[in-house]
Amino acid sequence: MTPTREQIEQIPEVYREFLLVLKPIPDSRGAVLEINGIPLGKVFNALAPKYGYTPSHVRALAVELQKNGLINPVDALGFVTPTPKGEDLIAAIAGAREPEPITIPHFQSRKRGLVSQGPSTLIQR
Repeated sequence: MTPTREQIEQIPEVYREFLLVLKPIPDSRGAVLEINGIPLGKVFNALAPKYGYTPSHVRALAVELQKNGLINPVDALGFVTPTPKGEDLIAAIAGAREPEPITIPHFQSRKRGLVSQGPSTLIQR
């Protein structure tokens, strides 16, 4: 059963962000380079600046997610993987987020002395 937007919003933000760090795992299924786990250090790097968490705090978050059946136990090398239930929640969280608008600035080639020689080649003059 897919959770509703209201149910997703009831999950504390830090857990939603933790799970979104794991999103490359299900997204890479069937790709040439399949991601089988995310290092706990990467989760720490994603959460520490915003929340001020230490590695011990991130491990405690992982334990809570594991207790709720959303991630598998952290393996001996420190990698985290979602369970099928966790993958469903990750997809729901990712789908509930409003996509951020992407803006690409115009490249001012004449001001910098660069001349375009095709779609991806630049020559300095």
